[in-house]
Amino acid sequence: MCISFYTSRAVLQILGVADFGIYNLVGGVITSFAFISNTVTSANSRFLAFSIGKKDEQEVKKTFSVCLTSSLLIALILVILSETVGLWWFYNKLNIPLDRFDAATAVFHISVLNLFVSLIYTPFNALVIAYERMGVYAIVSVFTSVFNLGIVFFMMYSPLALDSVILYAFLLLLVNIGLGLFYFLYSRRHFGQISLRMNFSRDLKSLFSYSSWDLYGNLAVTARTSGVAILQNMFFGVGINAAIGIATQVQGIVNQFSSNILFASKPQIVKSYAAGDIQDMLNLIFKTTKYSTLLLSFMMIPLIIEMDFVLTFWLGILPDYTSSFVKWFLFFIVAANVSQCLLMGIHATGKVRKSSLINGSLYLLVLPIAFLAFKEDFNPVFPYILNVVFVVLGGFFNAIYLKKEVPSFRIFKFYSHTVLPVLTISLTNYFILFFLKDYFVNPYSQFLLVGLISVTIMIVLSWLFVVDEDVKPLILNKMRERGLWWKS
Repeated sequence: MCISFYTSRAVLQILGVADFGIYNLVGGVITSFAFISNTVTSANSRFLAFSIGKKDEQEVKKTFSVCLTSSLLIALILVILSETVGLWWFYNKLNIPLDRFDAATAVFHISVLNLFVSLIYTPFNALVIAYERMGVYAIVSVFTSVFNLGIVFFMMYSPLALDSVILYAFLLLLVNIGLGLFYFLYSRRHFGQISLRMNFSRDLKSLFSYSSWDLYGNLAVTARTSGVAILQNMFFGVGINAAIGIATQVQGIVNQFSSNILFASKPQIVKSYAAGDIQDMLNLIFKTTKYSTLLLSFMMIPLIIEMDFVLTFWLGILPDYTSSFVKWFLFFIVAANVSQCLLMGIHATGKVRKSSLINGSLYLLVLPIAFLAFKEDFNPVFPYILNVVFVVLGGFFNAIYLKKEVPSFRIFKFYSHTVLPVLTISLTNYFILFFLKDYFVNPYSQFLLVGLISVTIMIVLSWLFVVDEDVKPLILNKMRERGLWWKS
């Protein structure tokens, strides 16, 4: 996260506001298909984890071949769509300065290739997740950030006389290719059930049936994300896309923090369901929701209080509306985190059609509402407020569908035991900090004191009102092992 925040700042300074906006508009239209890559990875890891939970190696081998086949087919379809429908949209609908049109075109094609690479290695990534090799996943994440930092230094000191935005897109492609090769070689070495043969059996239909509905929901997310950016480009120009790009960078960095927690939990939830241990599955969902939301709150509350200082210190250059965009993106992450925790249970059952249909349709509603709002001179922040409202509503629908598939799941207990305690202590912390910060004079000492007070308040309130009684002894034992707490 620290590396990513620095590289985001450096890239903005290297490219400048205009080129940074162009990259996030053009490249973002394609890279937003990362949601599709996530859909494929999610579907693959779910089916692989289910097979592993049944403890049948032949089943795992067959499932992997099916996952590889589906990923290749989806990759080819998306490349064709991007280079036809996407290219038409690029030429006819985007508001790009004429002197940067050729550079934007090159970024578009490089981003399409990057999308293809991302989709091709998803089965190998999913295998690592399904086998819960989280150490490997963590190492890869760290090295990816380090390579991205290397891109920044290369661009700062490179003697190559290349267009900076094209060079940036190309170097990101090289990092992604290297990432794919690592997952491929690691899987070939450590998982004996790898087979590179295509499999067009009936299982492929089941995987497509599952992933197609999940894909609809994620396509809706993609359409909403890129669609709102395009609408804002049409109404407010390319400058607004720089602010969106910064907010998206922050969202991606913080979202990776919560996603890694969910990645660690999902295979266990699926395996518990496959083994018929429903109570263990629900216990994992409850704890994952509570503690992932709590960890996000630890990080986000001081950020929201000190947003203007943090962004100015971090970026130097601050396009209009950046602070407001980032705040609403952070609110969205928390609400989406709760919804995703419920979705993990739904995904474990394999019954994703209704939840994807409702959630996807809610997300798509943002576009026509935002278009009408912009025609009436609404603030550019408006669509992101809608995002938060609709993702909260989508979370309620997810709870209802999980209850339908798993009758022992209790909706009221879920919200009262997971969301409500975290929300209560987070709001308490926010209001205390909001009133205290006016007593500080120096902005740097204010930032440090706000962070310190926030962490202290959250630790005390979390221990008293959020941490489960069966978890407290585990925490104390870990602290004793490390000499951080006296031995009884």
